[in-house]
Amino acid sequence: MSDGGTVHIRPIVPSDADAIVALHGRLSEETRYLRYFGAYPRIPPKDLERFTVVDHYNRVALVAVLGDDVVGVGRYERIGEGSPNAEVAFVVDDAHQGRGLGSILLEHLAAAAAECGVERFEAEVLSENRVMMRVFTDAGYHVTKEYEYGTLHLEFDIDPTEESLAVARAREQAAEARSVHNLLHPRSVAVIGASADPGKIGYVVLSNLVSADFAGTVYPVNDNRESVRGVKAYPSVVDIPDEVDLAVVAVPAEKVFDVLDGALEKGVKALVIVSAGFSEAGPHGLHAELQLVGEARAHGMRLVGPSALGVLNTDPKVRLNATLAPWMPGRGGTGFFVNPGAPGVG
Repeated sequence: MSDGGTVHIRPIVPSDADAIVALHGRLSEETRYLRYFGAYPRIPPKDLERFTVVDHYNRVALVAVLGDDVVGVGRYERIGEGSPNAEVAFVVDDAHQGRGLGSILLEHLAAAAAECGVERFEAEVLSENRVMMRVFTDAGYHVTKEYEYGTLHLEFDIDPTEESLAVARAREQAAEARSVHNLLHPRSVAVIGASADPGKIGYVVLSNLVSADFAGTVYPVNDNRESVRGVKAYPSVVDIPDEVDLAVVAVPAEKVFDVLDGALEKGVKALVIVSAGFSEAGPHGLHAELQLVGEARAHGMRLVGPSALGVLNTDPKVRLNATLAPWMPGRGGTGFFVNPGAPGVG
């Protein structure tokens, strides 16, 4: 999404009914009014069945899932049997509005509709719903508008145009850049598994952060010590009183899932796992790694690792060395990827 977060887009299924009701319950009165052209305080059972039971051809609905919650829905319904036109509509959880989710749903809906023979989308939008109008007009399609009695009727062909393809590429590039920005420009870093033992990787990571004179705030996390290397420590990442942009995980593999749960609860934006014992340890470790990555992505968290060397940024305004390497490389414009990470240190 526009802030670098991730969300899972998939077709709606009847078992989403409870999640759709929960989403509706979280919507503000204004959002409900703009979407349904009225108060619509609750979804009647007949409407709920119609919303969640679709044929994936004439009637298609996609849900945006974050963790266990549906946070957005986009749908289209063909206007008459065999018609090339379909009416499209969206609703996004108030807490996630402004993150570009409507644009993402529109892009996916247009692709699904094209596969089903739909050629043109239509939408009815209240004249005061400027946000939704921008979703359509900023998508790069050639949108026609007709105004009548406080409502705008919008129509546009869904065949990709040079402009719509450029918009989609630019949106993806910006989202990826923002996602990496959260990793490389953190304002705060928690070292989970920070240790006073020089033989532990938690000691190495914390020492390197401190030695590099990181421009932000460092929070050691150790449930057995009040401080580590003279810095106040916290029993868990949840106990840190301030926001945490980045957490570096240096605990045994069997504890990483508990750490992930805590980081998700805290709202940590990005996680770097230097802990080993995953795919390189065999089939069981590979299964755990896939499960770990899947859970992080499902909750919109950016993850590097496991078994990562770490991340660093030599920008003098950041000075981030959250790695196992004891020195900061010289500044410059050259970079490379290497797997496994150990040869990159040498």
